[in-house]
Order: sequence, then structure tokens, then C-alpha cells
Amino acid sequence: MEDVTKTPDQEDEEIQELIDTEEDVEESSAEELKAKLAKSKELLKEAIKTKKNWRSKAEELQSKLPKTDSLPTTTPTEKPADEVVVRLSKLELEAEKRQFGYAHGLSPEETDKAFAFAKGSDMKPDEVLKDEFFKKGLDALRAQNGQAGNTPHTSRRLPKVEGKTFNEMSDAERRKNWAKV
Repeated sequence: MEDVTKTPDQEDEEIQELIDTEEDVEESSAEELKAKLAKSKELLKEAIKTKKNWRSKAEELQSKLPKTDSLPTTTPTEKPADEVVVRLSKLELEAEKRQFGYAHGLSPEETDKAFAFAKGSDMKPDEVLKDEFFKKGLDALRAQNGQAGNTPHTSRRLPKVEGKTFNEMSDAERRKNWAKV
């Protein structure tokens, strides 16, 4: 039995030789034609065996490849799928934080702290608001922010020196009365 691992190019060459000999058919005898026909049948059988061999190898390789339901979705101009997934998850987290803060009357800073505390203690953000430790910390944070916001406002009244406000004075008067204002 001959080698059945011929490449498709080798088979094409042999078939092309048979096609090229068609011109000689008119001049050939019946016995020569029968011999050529037998050779053609042999070549055809070998080609079928080779085809089956190549197909089985292809199926074997195909079975080793990971199976996917669709073609890859990324192209060279697009960002990798992992980066898109990360960005999407960040956006979803930001939306969840915003809605949580609005529902519970928390500032963005307080919401961030609640989510950080929840992540560190393996709790849900709703459970964090019930935690006594977090409640005390939130009260302390609000008191600290309240004190920082309690600075007195500047006076709207302009001081008068010698009956004139600073805006009404000339440059010389301003220099003279600078320390009094």
C-alpha cells in the first residue's frame, strides 16, 4: 500500500498529469486506455484516503482547541475585553454607590467610606449602616465636617474712618488710614 499522507498539492499534480494526457487518448489503443483508467481509479482511491486522513487530523486538532460559541469580539482597534469589563464594573459600582447614598441620605464621601467598610468586613452596605461602630464613626465624621463649616462669615459692612469708607477714600487717605481699617 502506498503512503496516504500526500499533501493536496501532490495530489493536484498527479491529477493534472492525467488531465494533460487526455490529448493522447485519441491516439491510444483500448488496452492503454484501460491501463490509464485503472491508474486513475487508483489515484482517486488514494486521494479519497488522503482526504479522510487530513480530515481526521483536522478534526483531532479542532477537538483540542477551546470551544467558543462565537468569534472573538475584539479587533486590533478595540480595547481588550478585560479592560472593557473592568471599566463596566467600575461604572456599575459608581451607579450603585450614587443610588445607595441618595436612598440613605449620605454624602459621596460617607458613601465611599460605607462601601470601603463593607468590603473590608465582608458585609453588605445596608448592614454597615446598622453596625454600631460605623454609626459612631459616621457621627464623628459629620461632627468634624460640621465644625469645619461653622467658620463665621465676613462682615458685609465696610469700616468707616473719618466718615468715609475705604472705597470712598483717595489713595493718599488710604495710605494714611491703612492701619485703622
